[in-house]
Amino acid sequence: MTKKKKVLTAGAAFAVAAAALTPVASVDAAQKRVIELAPMTFTGGEVKLPAKVGSSKITWYKSGIDMKKVNTWQTIKGYAGTKKVPTTIKIKIANYVVGFQQSVAPQEVEVDGKLVLPAKLKANFAVGAYFVDVKWEDAKTDKAGDYEVKGTYTRDGKTITVVAKYKVVEGKVAFSEVKHEVKGDMLSVSADVKNLKEGEKVELVIFPGKDESKPLAPITAEIKDGKVMVSAKEIPAGTHSFILRSGDVKTAAMEFKVEDQTPMVKEVKALNLKQVVVTFNKDVDAATAGIANNYTFASGSGVSVSAAEVNGKSVTLTVSGASQQQTADLTVEGVKVADGTVVAKATKSVKFVDTVAPTVASVDSIGPKTIKVKFSEPLQSAPTFSLNDGTIAIVSTAFTPGSTEATLTLGTAPASGTYKLKVKDGLDYAGFKIDEVVKEFTFAVDTVAPVLTVKSASPTQIVLTSNEEFTGVTDNNVEFFHTYNGVVAYKAASKSVNGKE
Repeated sequence: MTKKKKVLTAGAAFAVAAAALTPVASVDAAQKRVIELAPMTFTGGEVKLPAKVGSSKITWYKSGIDMKKVNTWQTIKGYAGTKKVPTTIKIKIANYVVGFQQSVAPQEVEVDGKLVLPAKLKANFAVGAYFVDVKWEDAKTDKAGDYEVKGTYTRDGKTITVVAKYKVVEGKVAFSEVKHEVKGDMLSVSADVKNLKEGEKVELVIFPGKDESKPLAPITAEIKDGKVMVSAKEIPAGTHSFILRSGDVKTAAMEFKVEDQTPMVKEVKALNLKQVVVTFNKDVDAATAGIANNYTFASGSGVSVSAAEVNGKSVTLTVSGASQQQTADLTVEGVKVADGTVVAKATKSVKFVDTVAPTVASVDSIGPKTIKVKFSEPLQSAPTFSLNDGTIAIVSTAFTPGSTEATLTLGTAPASGTYKLKVKDGLDYAGFKIDEVVKEFTFAVDTVAPVLTVKSASPTQIVLTSNEEFTGVTDNNVEFFHTYNGVVAYKAASKSVNGKE
């Protein structure tokens, strides 16, 4: 009679193994009992089978393990103890990473530059190949030399490695954002500079007349915070060019122009039939430039100058007698620049052309009951005004023919808020009128006194500046004089008001 083969469960395996090693209860090989151990799943590409069952050593037939047979159950055989009790175990091998399939090409990077490393690379698995995320070490580029950086990928406890080699080289000097400015006879140049260290030098080279065969002596400047700023002064009048250079690296030549610094009249232009602007090449002395008699139109032209308003390098003349399309010669004589040098006498032709209608430049409240309206040019007649469609009474309008502004006085002081002023008509000296327009402005109750400052503008002029516009200035409330031992040594000869000055 054939005996049935008895199969033990994993739970009973230890008892069987123990019995097999006990002298009084040896295993009968003829019975062909089999020890079946509990199934196991392995990750990371490493299979480690149990070494013992109970106290019996297990010998496995490892040749039966197929490492490429993943995610399926395999039965591995062996035997336990000296009696060689058949032993089996079912194992499953999870797909595991073997190594990187792709490598990284060597790179070259400038000092303090950034190495470009791939975020993903293809890796070989036991079955298949897939792109995986790569974690890179920090790649240092602060010094020139040959280096390598390691990248890793870890899955189920197994880590694979890839190495990227790179070379750090000294970067080439590069200029960008090159800008220049000319003031008088001085050229100022600035630029961003790459790959020059703090304190290293850059040269400014100027080519008079743009002749690059005859450069002026270079002017050096140091790098600071990645920028260079350098100036050259006492450059002769003319059109020139310049470059910035560091060793063999240089910028493209850039053109600049230095005007003749001899004080002169640059341009004379009529804004309309009532205003002419005279432009000088330097800031003028307000005392001499503000004298109307220093500007004379040719005899017989019928044009005369009644006032001169100074603003830095320009003077706006108020004229009378000009007609549309008229040309008249203007002579400028006796004007000085700020350092006291006399401007050379000059005669310029002026063409009077006015084809633009006047406009309302601004509307402002300058007091509890006062509104100031400014126009784009002098008017020969006042416009008409209506505040909030006439619901707020305007009791008077102060306007002088030839003026660029009008002052409106209200019957009552409005509360703080936004208001609308309608303005229309009012002729300029070419016969054009203001098209009807509504301007919004704000009334704000002023409870703060103005702040005044005083400074000397020239040897013969003192400027009083307010943070608010002056109104109603008379000889009684603004006057200047200086006494010594009770004797008036200096007294104001004249005064003019221009907004806040």
